[in-house]
Amino acid sequence: MRTWRLDLDSDPHAALLVRHGLDDWLTLLDCTDTARQDIVVVASELVTAAFTSRARTISVRVLFDDGRLRMDVHGEGCEDGDGLPGDHGNGRSLSDRIIERASDNWGRRRDPDGLRLWADILC
Repeated sequence: MRTWRLDLDSDPHAALLVRHGLDDWLTLLDCTDTARQDIVVVASELVTAAFTSRARTISVRVLFDDGRLRMDVHGEGCEDGDGLPGDHGNGRSLSDRIIERASDNWGRRRDPDGLRLWADILC
Protein backbone atom coordinates (compact mmCIF):
# COMPACT_ATOMS: atom_id res chain seq x y z
CA MET A 1 0.00 0.00 0.00
CA ARG A 2 1.23 3.48 -0.90
CA THR A 3 -0.18 6.84 0.07
CA TRP A 4 0.18 10.44 -1.09
CA ARG A 5 -1.11 13.56 0.62
CA LEU A 6 -1.07 17.27 -0.07
CA ASP A 7 -2.66 20.02 2.04
CA LEU A 8 -3.09 23.41 0.42
CA ASP A 9 -4.57 26.81 1.01
CA SER A 10 -7.40 27.30 -1.42
CA ASP A 11 -5.89 29.10 -4.36
CA PRO A 12 -6.46 29.30 -8.14
CA HIS A 13 -3.21 27.34 -8.57
CA ALA A 14 -4.22 24.46 -6.28
CA ALA A 15 -5.23 22.12 -9.13
CA LEU A 16 -1.93 22.79 -10.92
CA LEU A 17 0.08 21.99 -7.79
CA VAL A 18 -1.86 18.77 -7.27
CA ARG A 19 -1.46 17.73 -10.93
CA HIS A 20 2.33 18.17 -10.83
CA GLY A 21 2.85 16.53 -7.45
CA LEU A 22 0.54 13.62 -8.15
CA ASP A 23 1.95 13.00 -11.62
CA ASP A 24 5.45 12.65 -10.14
CA TRP A 25 4.21 10.23 -7.45
CA LEU A 26 2.30 8.13 -9.98
CA THR A 27 5.56 7.25 -11.76
CA LEU A 28 6.36 5.09 -8.71
CA LEU A 29 3.22 3.00 -9.17
CA ASP A 30 2.36 0.20 -11.55
CA CYS A 31 -0.26 2.14 -13.54
CA THR A 32 -0.80 2.35 -17.27
CA ASP A 33 -0.13 5.68 -18.96
CA THR A 34 -3.85 6.02 -19.66
CA ALA A 35 -4.72 5.41 -16.00
CA ARG A 36 -2.11 7.97 -14.91
CA GLN A 37 -3.62 10.56 -17.24
CA ASP A 38 -7.12 9.78 -15.97
CA ILE A 39 -6.00 10.08 -12.35
CA VAL A 40 -4.41 13.47 -12.93
CA VAL A 41 -7.50 14.78 -14.77
CA VAL A 42 -9.86 13.55 -12.04
CA ALA A 43 -7.66 15.07 -9.33
CA SER A 44 -7.69 18.38 -11.15
CA GLU A 45 -11.49 18.34 -11.50
CA LEU A 46 -12.06 17.44 -7.84
CA VAL A 47 -9.63 20.07 -6.53
CA THR A 48 -11.14 22.69 -8.83
CA ALA A 49 -14.58 21.78 -7.47
CA ALA A 50 -13.37 22.37 -3.90
CA PHE A 51 -11.80 25.69 -4.92
CA THR A 52 -14.90 26.94 -6.74
CA SER A 53 -16.95 26.12 -3.62
CA ARG A 54 -14.80 28.71 -1.87
CA ALA A 55 -13.03 26.27 0.43
CA ARG A 56 -10.56 27.83 2.86
CA THR A 57 -8.21 24.86 2.60
CA ILE A 58 -8.01 21.80 0.35
CA SER A 59 -6.66 18.40 1.40
CA VAL A 60 -5.93 15.66 -1.13
CA ARG A 61 -5.28 12.09 -0.01
CA VAL A 62 -4.56 9.21 -2.35
CA LEU A 63 -4.29 5.54 -1.45
CA PHE A 64 -2.96 2.95 -3.91
CA ASP A 65 -3.46 -0.71 -3.03
CA ASP A 66 -3.68 -3.86 -5.13
CA GLY A 67 -3.97 -2.03 -8.45
CA ARG A 68 -6.69 0.35 -7.30
CA LEU A 69 -6.39 4.00 -6.45
CA ARG A 70 -8.73 5.88 -4.09
CA MET A 71 -8.62 9.67 -4.12
CA ASP A 72 -10.29 11.84 -1.46
CA VAL A 73 -10.48 15.62 -1.69
CA HIS A 74 -11.77 17.67 1.21
CA GLY A 75 -12.58 21.34 0.85
CA GLU A 76 -12.80 22.73 4.37
CA GLY A 77 -15.25 25.53 4.96
CA CYS A 78 -16.92 25.43 1.53
CA GLU A 79 -19.70 27.94 1.18
CA ASP A 80 -21.26 27.27 -2.23
CA GLY A 81 -23.16 24.31 -3.65
CA ASP A 82 -21.57 21.00 -4.50
CA GLY A 83 -18.50 22.49 -6.15
CA LEU A 84 -19.24 21.36 -9.68
CA PRO A 85 -20.48 23.67 -12.43
CA GLY A 86 -24.13 23.61 -13.39
CA ASP A 87 -26.03 21.37 -15.74
CA HIS A 88 -24.76 21.16 -19.32
CA GLY A 89 -27.29 18.62 -20.59
CA ASN A 90 -28.63 15.32 -19.33
CA GLY A 91 -28.66 16.69 -15.78
CA ARG A 92 -24.86 16.44 -15.46
CA SER A 93 -22.17 19.09 -15.65
CA LEU A 94 -19.15 18.84 -17.91
CA SER A 95 -17.05 18.10 -14.81
CA ASP A 96 -19.43 15.27 -13.88
CA ARG A 97 -19.02 13.73 -17.32
CA ILE A 98 -15.23 14.06 -17.27
CA ILE A 99 -14.99 12.42 -13.85
CA GLU A 100 -17.48 9.68 -14.79
CA ARG A 101 -15.53 8.82 -17.92
CA ALA A 102 -12.12 8.79 -16.23
CA SER A 103 -13.02 6.98 -12.99
CA ASP A 104 -14.66 3.72 -11.99
CA ASN A 105 -16.71 5.27 -9.19
CA TRP A 106 -16.94 8.74 -7.69
CA GLY A 107 -19.10 10.92 -5.54
CA ARG A 108 -19.46 14.04 -3.44
CA ARG A 109 -21.20 14.99 -0.24
CA ARG A 110 -21.53 17.89 2.11
CA ASP A 111 -20.16 17.47 5.61
CA PRO A 112 -20.58 19.91 8.50
CA ASP A 113 -17.00 21.06 7.94
CA GLY A 114 -17.04 21.28 4.14
CA LEU A 115 -17.24 19.36 0.90
CA ARG A 116 -15.87 15.84 0.33
CA LEU A 117 -15.27 14.44 -3.14
CA TRP A 118 -13.81 11.06 -3.98
CA ALA A 119 -12.98 8.82 -6.93
CA ASP A 120 -11.83 5.24 -7.44
CA ILE A 121 -9.69 4.35 -10.44
CA LEU A 122 -8.30 1.02 -11.54
CA CYS A 123 -4.67 1.25 -12.54
